[in-house]
Amino acid sequence: QALKREGSRLDQIAVLYRETERYEKAELRFREALDLVERGLGGDHLRVAQSRLDLAELLRARGRCEEAVAHYRRAAEIREQALGPGHPDLAETLTYFARCLAITPSRRDAARENLDAAIGILGNSEAHSAVAVEALALRADLAHGTDPAGGSRDLAEALRLVESMRPHRGGGEGVRAEFFGRYARLYERMVRWEVAAGHPDRALVAAERGRARALLDQLAAAHVGDTTPLPPEIESRQTAARAELAEIRERMNFE
Repeated sequence: QALKREGSRLDQIAVLYRETERYEKAELRFREALDLVERGLGGDHLRVAQSRLDLAELLRARGRCEEAVAHYRRAAEIREQALGPGHPDLAETLTYFARCLAITPSRRDAARENLDAAIGILGNSEAHSAVAVEALALRADLAHGTDPAGGSRDLAEALRLVESMRPHRGGGEGVRAEFFGRYARLYERMVRWEVAAGHPDRALVAAERGRARALLDQLAAAHVGDTTPLPPEIESRQTAARAELAEIRERMNFE
């Protein structure tokens, strides 16, 4: 338990470094967390899979996919072995791995295989909508050049899932802006594709849907119409989480 807590603490610090674009320190902390949990819990532990995935995502974001591949692959192996081949956490790993593979033309077939598997795992479930949206949108991109109709179907399904997701209330202004921007780009992509396919009426509908979703998220972020207080237990946990975050930020200032 102590090793797990320390690994989680290092991960939290690493995430904060990453979010403030202090990437070298983030990478150092992610590697420390991975080494700690691997030595303490064994190489096949699920906590190791998460640490490898965290590190792989940072390496991908820094343009170092070649280094990230082994970590993605091992994270997927651990999760499949521990959770089974139909678990949503495996679908998440395969989707993130595919983002890295898709960067290299010679690996795009492998990326597509990962996405097919991830989408098959998630099925019609809305419990992991964000991952499903990511997988469908990336598969749409990969397919569009050779199969425009198939790419459009995947993108349309991604947008349907976006519209089923609850409005985004959490996080600061930067987090909300990133959320809006991520999904706004999908609507913009659909508009471009419909125009290119000679369907201006469909393009207009996609544009209007995008604006409506953005307005819904902005109203939710401003808590318009939200008068329901949090349950005491949730409010207490939120307060504790904020205190822990403040403590971590304070430690970072001395590093």
